[in-house]
Amino acid sequence: MKKPGIRLAIVTNGQLHHKYFISELVDHFDVGIIIIPTGIKGEGILKKIRNKRLFMYGNTWFLLKLLSLLFNAISRHSMSGETRRNEMLFFKDAEKRFSAIPPDKIARVETVNSPVAIDLIRKNNIDVICFLGGDIAKGDFINAARICSLNYHSGLSPYYNGNKTIFHAVKDNRPNFAGGTLMYITERIDGGRILSHYLPEIQEDDTAASIFMRGIMGAVFLYKRFLEYIQEHDLPAGVVQQKSFRYVRNIDWILTDDIRLRKFEKQKGMKLHKRKEQIIEYYDIGNHDISELYKRSLSIILNKS
Repeated sequence: MKKPGIRLAIVTNGQLHHKYFISELVDHFDVGIIIIPTGIKGEGILKKIRNKRLFMYGNTWFLLKLLSLLFNAISRHSMSGETRRNEMLFFKDAEKRFSAIPPDKIARVETVNSPVAIDLIRKNNIDVICFLGGDIAKGDFINAARICSLNYHSGLSPYYNGNKTIFHAVKDNRPNFAGGTLMYITERIDGGRILSHYLPEIQEDDTAASIFMRGIMGAVFLYKRFLEYIQEHDLPAGVVQQKSFRYVRNIDWILTDDIRLRKFEKQKGMKLHKRKEQIIEYYDIGNHDISELYKRSLSIILNKS
C-alpha cells in the first residue's frame, strides 16, 4: 500500500539493481518523477586519458588499471562478472516490474544539474529526492526538493567513502565493514549528515558482490523507514561527518585488488565474519555527536555488543 503525504523523485541509473530500487519505492510511495542521468557525451574513459586523470599515480598504476579493466571485461570470476551474476540472482524480476511503470514517469537527462532536471523537480511538486547513485548533484538540484534530498551510499560512512567501497572492504579482509549509509546529500561526495546504517547479513559462502546486492535491498529498507518516520516526526538533524577513514576513487581499483579479492573469496574468508542483518538509526543523535555513532556502529561491526 502506498504511503500518502510525501511526493518523491528518484534519481538512479538503469542497471537491474537500480530498477529493483525504483520499483520498490514506486510500489510503496507517491513517486512523481524518476530521473535517470545518461551522462554528458565525451565524459568517458577517453576524456579521462586526455585529461591525464588515469595517469595521476604514474604509468605503472595506469597499466595495472587497464589490466583490471580487461580482466573485469572478460572473466566471469572478476568483480564485474560476479556482480552481473549476483544481480540476476537477486533481482531477476526487476526488469518486468520496471517495465510496468508508466513511461511518462521516467525522464532521461544528461545530468541532474541541468535546468531541465531542476524544472522536473519543481513541476512535479517533489518533497524528497531519493538518490541511489545516479549523478554528482550540485546545490541547485539538491535544494529544489521542498523537504530534503537523500542519498544511499553503498558503503559504511565515514569508514569507507567513495567508489566500490564494499569491494574494497572485502579485499582489505574487512567484510565486517561492508554495508550502506543513508544520508542527507551534499555536494561533498558521500559526505552528508548520516541518518542510518545498514549492515547486511554475511554468510560463509558470500562474495563481495552478493553482499553488495543485499546492500541494495538494505537501501530500500532504510528509505522506507526514514520516509515513514518523517511523516510523523520532525526531520532528524543527522550526524555530521568528519574526515573519511578511507576515501577511494574509481582509479584506486587496479589488478592487484582483483587478485586480493579473488584470493579472499576462494579461501572462504567470510566464515570469520558471519553476522545477521542489522539496521542502526541515528535519528536521536545531535548534529555533532559522532562519538555516539562510532559507539553504536563499531560495537556491531567489531562484534563487541
